[in-house]
Parts: sequence; C-alpha cells; structure tokens
Amino acid sequence: MPVAVDWYVPYRVGYSRLSGNVTSDDMQEYADHCVRILTEAETHAPGKRTYMIFDALELESMPPAYLMLKQALPILRFKSRDAMFLITRNQSIRNIVELTAHVTKFKIYTFATLEEALRAVDETLRRTDMTDAPTP
Repeated sequence: MPVAVDWYVPYRVGYSRLSGNVTSDDMQEYADHCVRILTEAETHAPGKRTYMIFDALELESMPPAYLMLKQALPILRFKSRDAMFLITRNQSIRNIVELTAHVTKFKIYTFATLEEALRAVDETLRRTDMTDAPTP
C-alpha cells in the first residue's frame, strides 16, 4: 500500500509514509487520513499543537503540485496543525512538498533520515511542552 498514516505520539504527532508511484487517488487517501488524525487530535488534546512526520524515503513520484494543493485544502482548516517533518533524499519530491507547504503556509523541516527527523520531533515536543506548561 503506497499510503500509511498513524500516530507516532498519540494526538500530538502523526506519522505518514508514502512509497512507490503515488497517484492522485493515493494523495486523496493521504489527505483523508490527515483530516482523521487532526480531528482526533482536536478532540483528545484540545489546545495542543499537532505535528506530522512525512516519510517519503521510498516515494518515487507524486502527482503535480497543483493537485497536491487541491488535496491539502481540507487540512488547512485545522488551527492545531503545526510543522511537518519531511524525510526524503529525492530533490524532486522535496521541491514538490516544499512548494505545496509554501503556498499553503505549512511550516516544514526537511531531513535525510528518519532518525534525524525523530530527534527534531522529540526536541520540538520538549520545547512545546515546556512553553505550554502552566506557570506556578
């Protein structure tokens, strides 16, 4: 299956993996899963920021950027969404995702390995949790 989406940290960090030659239908499935994840996060962790890891290490091709923009629109309504942590070594994939992120105003950080991305996610959660903590 070219699309897999689940939680890395429940209600805080989603993990998605796309592989192979992803079609427009696959991207719609991905967007639907992201909406589900963000809805769950808003329900179970209101007021918390939600991050997404986008593992594209095994991704070979994606639909054109204009189709990606169209399928990202339902995700934009979520106020709790925050940065995406993209993992890829493929410059074409990086360009498409970064263009989509720029136009839709997603914060994006790019990494070459899953390990690098997970360290950044963990550090982001530590910083966020410290700033979200109530003051005594």
